Amino acid sequence: MSAIRQIEKGRQYPVDNLLNIFMKGCAAENRDEHLITDFMLRELDLEPCEDTLVGNDWFRGVSGGQRKRVSAGEVLVGPKRLYLLDEPTTGLDSSTAYRLVNSIREFVHKDKATAIMALLQPSPEVFQLFDDVMLLSDGMCVYFGPRKGILPFLESQGFRCPPRMPVPGFLQNITSRRDQQQYWARTAGLYRYVPVREFAQAYKQSKAGEDQARALNRDFTPCGNADSALAWTKHALTGWQAYCACYRRELTLTKRYNFLYIFRVCQVAVMATITGTMFMRTREAPTSLLNGQNFISVSFFSVMFLFFNGQTELTIAVNGLPVFYKQRLRGLYPSWAYTAPGVYLRVYYSATEALIWSCIVYWLVGFAPDAGRQACF
Repeated sequence: MSAIRQIEKGRQYPVDNLLNIFMKGCAAENRDEHLITDFMLRELDLEPCEDTLVGNDWFRGVSGGQRKRVSAGEVLVGPKRLYLLDEPTTGLDSSTAYRLVNSIREFVHKDKATAIMALLQPSPEVFQLFDDVMLLSDGMCVYFGPRKGILPFLESQGFRCPPRMPVPGFLQNITSRRDQQQYWARTAGLYRYVPVREFAQAYKQSKAGEDQARALNRDFTPCGNADSALAWTKHALTGWQAYCACYRRELTLTKRYNFLYIFRVCQVAVMATITGTMFMRTREAPTSLLNGQNFISVSFFSVMFLFFNGQTELTIAVNGLPVFYKQRLRGLYPSWAYTAPGVYLRVYYSATEALIWSCIVYWLVGFAPDAGRQACF
């Protein structure tokens, strides 16, 4: 039974039991190395499209919401405990945005990680998923603390959120000079514009601000596993592990282009047969200037055909550069770990094409079968 089916049967159990069932199912299927990847596919609801290409300007691929979740899953997979996400829900509908943020929230809680997410006026349902809220304006922190405490803090400053107004919209307008007055909850004659600086100063004097200042001023006490809280290497994986991971990915991408490579092999075989029959071995050696020119022409055509036949690899490599630049910037692997598997597989395939061409053309044309043979003029 697959791990996913075991999860479906175990929905009535607590979350820890679900994780245990999932891990046992992956181990039973000999998929231990894919445990985290399968778990993230499950959490982000990407299982229906796990074998689908993401797509580009020419190929549609997955939908916009799935593409956002793929980008989030690409960041979440790995031994990291801090995630910074800049407007991951932009361009998504409310349902997809809620599922994305809820998936990240569940993953963060289960993995005991921290996620800092910047959102532009989220929906009330998405706002309720956050544990803490940081309200920034004009480069100053207006509030940073528990989500349930931000409305009482603003009410202490004289501003109240209307009953039917979403809290995110209220927080976005509260520091605006044009919209602030409509939220004033005290005597209308006592209202005056409260600048962002006064909000920030009031926050520092509030309980949430004092707790935050106390946490920041607390002395660091090293313990036995203090070194694990710091990054001592640029990459989480060793060089060999990064190479193996990139090699497996490159092998998977090569299998996806299976039709292209099979077509190219057939094309090489057909063109080699046509070339060999056009210059059929009428002479065993270039005994005349015309025959010598024919041998040179075959050699030149062979080199140029194999050269232009490999130009499709250039298109594939260029299309993969944006992904490489993004992942290298995030420190997922060094450049050589990405380049070496591609070079190895491409050289291996190019050598196979050259071998097929040579075996057909060389003997049909009648090149010298012996390396020590000398031409007689």
